[in-house]
Amino acid sequence: MLRTLLVLLISLFTALSVIGQSKMADTLRSSLAVNLEIRPRTEYTFNYILAPNTSASPFINATQRNRLSAKYERKYWVINTEVQEIHLLDKYQKNSAIGSVNFYQLYFETTFKRLNIKAGRQSLLLDNGRIFSDAPWSQQSRSHEGIRIMLRGKKTSHDLIIFGTRDYGNQFDKTYSPVGTHNYKYLLVYHLNYNSGKRFSFNSINAIDAFSNPALPRNFNRLTMGGRLEVKERKWYLTINSYIQSGKNPKGQHLLAWYFQPEARFSGRKATVRVGAEFLSGSNPRLKPGHSGDFDVLYGVAWKFMGNMNVFTRFPADVAG
Repeated sequence: MLRTLLVLLISLFTALSVIGQSKMADTLRSSLAVNLEIRPRTEYTFNYILAPNTSASPFINATQRNRLSAKYERKYWVINTEVQEIHLLDKYQKNSAIGSVNFYQLYFETTFKRLNIKAGRQSLLLDNGRIFSDAPWSQQSRSHEGIRIMLRGKKTSHDLIIFGTRDYGNQFDKTYSPVGTHNYKYLLVYHLNYNSGKRFSFNSINAIDAFSNPALPRNFNRLTMGGRLEVKERKWYLTINSYIQSGKNPKGQHLLAWYFQPEARFSGRKATVRVGAEFLSGSNPRLKPGHSGDFDVLYGVAWKFMGNMNVFTRFPADVAG
């Protein structure tokens, strides 16, 4: 009898505790999270991207990123703000200099189950980051300004993105700004992602970026279309990433270019074998004047794919066509 009564009392106490916690959780209507990040980076450079030269001297380049972020969250919406300062140490013959003070992110986002909207300055990472990435390796990273409409389902998701670039002034070095290096006027992106949950997934990125060049009579557009296919079968993993570009590049040249990346991986008990390649089209002397075959990786990350080679990270700039 005493044991039964003890069990009932414990059960009642547990139930009341759960109910109390549920009520406390229900009364929590908002939250505020504040974070501070200090990220110094020092690089030792000697004959980097240069032919061997005995007269060259090694030097050290040091930068530091200071980022303060505050995220205010309610039940159905979020406001996020991230201010960052890029500091340069011993550059331009100065002991200390400010590279840039800027907002890395400043946006409002809804948090409903399926349909959500994100408006303001925001980072963008799509698929594996080859075409669109927030570039976390660089000190300034990368962000865009505009609106993103997201529709999420069980297996399929859709993103419609509209970005624009304005005049950000020349108070700071645009190299250290998360938006300063963008030269598009408008950017329209549609991203489709399908995941079966087990063996098969597919995503497609279709982008149009519009440019304005004072030297040319009117605005012009560049179209990038393609996607990536993934297949998983037991110990095997296969993927193909492919894109095509047409229209006109930022220089106003007629463009027809392509990108192709196949990869296969076999995972055994004690070892994993991975084989892959990356092909980007370029130009050749047989092209007509005013035409280009140089594929541009748009606003993607380079170091993640070509970091071990170090010299080839920006396309098409680092390969000169």
